[in-house]
Amino acid sequence: MLKHERVTRLLRQRIAKGVYPPGSRLPCETDLPRELRAGRQTVVRALNVLVHEGLLFRRRGDGTYVAHRERPPLLPGRHLKIGLIWPRSVYLKSIPGAFWGHMTRGLLAAWGVDPVPTEAKEVGKREVTRVVWTAPARGVTVTAVGESLYSHERHPPLRAIKEAGFDGLTSFSVIEEDWLEDVLALGLPTVLVDFPNERFAPRADQVYADPQTAYRTAVREMVARGARNLHFVGSTMVVAPPSPDMTHAEVVAFQRGKARIDPDTFVRLGAWRAAMEEAGLTAGDDRVHFDWPGEWEALVEKAAGLPAEQRPQGFVCHNLSQAERLMDMFAARGMPVLGAGASSQPRDGRAWSLFADGEALGRTAAELLLWKIKHPERLPLRVGVPMTLHRAAGETALQKEVLDAATVKGG
Repeated sequence: MLKHERVTRLLRQRIAKGVYPPGSRLPCETDLPRELRAGRQTVVRALNVLVHEGLLFRRRGDGTYVAHRERPPLLPGRHLKIGLIWPRSVYLKSIPGAFWGHMTRGLLAAWGVDPVPTEAKEVGKREVTRVVWTAPARGVTVTAVGESLYSHERHPPLRAIKEAGFDGLTSFSVIEEDWLEDVLALGLPTVLVDFPNERFAPRADQVYADPQTAYRTAVREMVARGARNLHFVGSTMVVAPPSPDMTHAEVVAFQRGKARIDPDTFVRLGAWRAAMEEAGLTAGDDRVHFDWPGEWEALVEKAAGLPAEQRPQGFVCHNLSQAERLMDMFAARGMPVLGAGASSQPRDGRAWSLFADGEALGRTAAELLLWKIKHPERLPLRVGVPMTLHRAAGETALQKEVLDAATVKGG
């Protein structure tokens, strides 16, 4: 038996017997050779073997520790540096409420990383924002990187990604395609989350909120209540400005007239059309609307002049706030309608919440990214995390009024 093999076996035995318990620090590499009666190089070689096996892990400048076997390093023998690209500035108060904050929590949970950051510095208005989580026992450092507090670009500068030396990247809700092209050109394992886009399908894993089940269920629920004249409402979004140095007034002037349809809307529209076809209902373009300025007001005005049986009876929307606003607008004209829309939290209210689970998206992204780092040659995958229709514990009086009215008028 070689010398380092004998030392390796002896260290394994001591770890198994609890002489060196999980989380404990081993004697330094000058004391350990004396304790094991072996040369320093022999001990270092044995330690390297056990680090590679995941029994031990190293903290740079601090020493070698015994890993918790129930939560070993993500990749034995290697400390990963993972970048999370945010579409907004990164700061602690935004993590609980922002959708990309939910995704960040899901990713950290999937990897067993404590959600309390190890580094969250205050920076100047023009500096890149970041929050860091380090988990030596899990062999990973996760850094969320976002634009400065001053910028309106909806992504961090590319140099912040290049200079960080990441082993892999996850992009949360970033939709600026040209910038994502530059990110993918870096050649790092990358998962794009909350942005289903065929343009990137051959080069990156994608994780998105799959609307099929929730949106089709919403249509079926409305039809079951007697509603037949159902409409879809999509979302638009403004184009990001070309420079982080533009003032707010310059950004507003640049974006005027440049809104475009949210990419997620096309996926949700497809689910709505499929459900309408299944129910034998009309799903023509005259029942598809977007939140362009003035379009909803015109829709309500037109509906007010129609016979009751021809008016909209329900709206399946891109998001919940759209559904609630339309319900309010129609109710103000004495025309109650049903409503449903996507939300990042299950909510009880007038409209049905089609819940997109951000933490589930983050957990899925974590699994795909680690798999890609381990197997860089595998083909990119596209994974949809099902949205769900959230049912309130009980209908409010207003919900019941809306449902009864829509059912009567639908009959």
